[in-house]
Amino acid sequence: MSQQANKAFKNNKENKSYLKSNLVVLQKHQILMQILVSFIMVLVLEMLSRRSISQGLGFIAENPLMFLFNTMIVLLTISLSMVFSKRYFMMLLIGVVWMGLGIANFVIQCFRLTPLTFMDFYVLKSVSGIFKMYVDSIRMVLIAILLTALLTFMFVIWRKAKRYQKQIRIPALVIGITTVSMLLLSSFAVRVSALSNDFTNLPDAYADYGFAYCFSNSVIDRGISEPEGYSEAGMKTLLNNINNGSNKFATSDSTNNSDQQPNIIMLQLESFLDANHLINYSYSENPVPNFTKLKENYSSGYLTVPVYGAGTINTEFEVLSGMSIDFFGTSEYPYRTILQSTTAESMCYNLSSLGYQSYVIHNNTGTFYNRNSIFPKLGFDHFVSLEYMNDVEYNPTGWSKDKVLTNQIMSALNADTNKDFVYTITVQSHGKYQETPTEENLIKASTSNPDTSEAFLNQVEYYVNQAHQTDAFVGDLLNQLSTFDEPTVVVMFGDHQPPLDFDETDLINGNKFQTEYVIWSNYPMENEKRDLSAYQLGSYVMSRIGYDNGILTKFHQRYINTPNYSEDLLLLQYDMLYGQQYVFNGVNPYPEKAMKMGIEDPKVTDMEMGSDVIYIRGDNFTPWSIVYIDGNAKETTFVDKNTLSVPFEEFENPVISVAQETDGDKILSQSQEWTK
Repeated sequence: MSQQANKAFKNNKENKSYLKSNLVVLQKHQILMQILVSFIMVLVLEMLSRRSISQGLGFIAENPLMFLFNTMIVLLTISLSMVFSKRYFMMLLIGVVWMGLGIANFVIQCFRLTPLTFMDFYVLKSVSGIFKMYVDSIRMVLIAILLTALLTFMFVIWRKAKRYQKQIRIPALVIGITTVSMLLLSSFAVRVSALSNDFTNLPDAYADYGFAYCFSNSVIDRGISEPEGYSEAGMKTLLNNINNGSNKFATSDSTNNSDQQPNIIMLQLESFLDANHLINYSYSENPVPNFTKLKENYSSGYLTVPVYGAGTINTEFEVLSGMSIDFFGTSEYPYRTILQSTTAESMCYNLSSLGYQSYVIHNNTGTFYNRNSIFPKLGFDHFVSLEYMNDVEYNPTGWSKDKVLTNQIMSALNADTNKDFVYTITVQSHGKYQETPTEENLIKASTSNPDTSEAFLNQVEYYVNQAHQTDAFVGDLLNQLSTFDEPTVVVMFGDHQPPLDFDETDLINGNKFQTEYVIWSNYPMENEKRDLSAYQLGSYVMSRIGYDNGILTKFHQRYINTPNYSEDLLLLQYDMLYGQQYVFNGVNPYPEKAMKMGIEDPKVTDMEMGSDVIYIRGDNFTPWSIVYIDGNAKETTFVDKNTLSVPFEEFENPVISVAQETDGDKILSQSQEWTK
């Protein structure tokens, strides 16, 4: 080898060595940068989650182990950027996603007081119609502009981003070390009580364990894991004990009224709270006079519900099924998970075996929370949603007023000769609550707390006036039922407390997860005071009437307050929904119902040609009715319940039908076709 070639070889070797050493330094710096970015990101996420800079900083001192754990979670996701050639763009993209989740969590808590979870994205489509009630048109436009600007910015950055050699070994090493460290840290954190798998109180869990950890947990935590000791023999023994136990809910009503077979009406009152329970607040008159009187004269008590400020369908699920939400995944909505694929034992199925017809009535859209597809799996025969109602009035924030429900309930009771189970869901007192006074606020609110802002006091005042109108609906309904010629029981309860930023110290009972219930009847029943959980309410009501149909009904009636009550309920829920269904002898006995939307279908009886419109005559039309001619939807104007109009066109032997359509032009039901 020549001297010149030898020198070139030596220089080339030195260059490679130099590049290799620089690459090692760069990789070390990149990892350090990722750790620093993760640390800062978690700090910002906690400030947003707690809506406080000082409290965000305080999380480091309060629970340093969980702060470190959250940092590792974010680092784990950011480390993936090294796998891509445009690694710095991917790091930015992952950071933007985390910050987007943090901002969304901040905004959502301003409206409903419960933090963002992955399940919120599951229900996003079904609840999208209410965005306009929380965000006005101007803000929607601003949000659209900001999102467009962000997407444009990210696209430009992506186009200009420098490409690097893809790495596998380094990110795999970082991810591996981080994962092992997380496992070790979580084990240690559990031992020193810095971490728990208890997410019963979601706001407290986010405050204790951090946003990144809790949100990530909501992504992967689904369903019910197989409980320890689950076996066919064990379930058969439990079932035998349930069937042979004694009723711990038993009162004189359980036997004296067993021949009544009354209609059962349940009123699930949206965000309903007796505002007299708020400490330091007073009103120009009692906001809920009917409810106050009912609590004194009829069976009542506190009802522990699984949610606070939002999450209506989880209270609804507990009441109807007798199952506890606590055993499901973090913030899980069974309506959006397991009930998509199976049915569940419920009051509807249990009462159906006694000859009852089951109705659910709700003065909101039928697809809200996908109820139109879930209620058949809970055994309902009819679903009367807002699209099937006339004479609807709306409150200032756009929610339907509850007084429309009285006639709907009476129509259900009179629709057939069977005994009826009517589950009614109100909506009027749903948030958001106005921060400025309105003309509808006939009741004035005041407070002795000097720290209360005028805007918050206005929200309280608006809320109590909406609750007052819901209370008036309850009073009107009971007045009509008091002279109804069939024995009837009405159970009313709050689904959760309103999304107002109260502390537990602001409440007389000191518990944000408690509402109240009352059981009224138009025949004599014993006045008993008893506190319950939402999943026990149905069994308790059945007991008061003299029924014990259903495995879970019997279980709650006979196992409540027993030493293994919670463990046995978990076994039953797992077996029924996820296990081998040993208690059903391996076969689910609850077929999905062929539920009918509405009580009576819209019906076309005639067509009348006007000068510039065509009048469609018939029955059971509502403002949600849409005329179809020869299979094509027409621009429809609601005239009255017997008349619709569409723009004039020439038709030859038209085929006409009327559909009930909800948001997004989704057809809930359609009339039979009519031809002239």
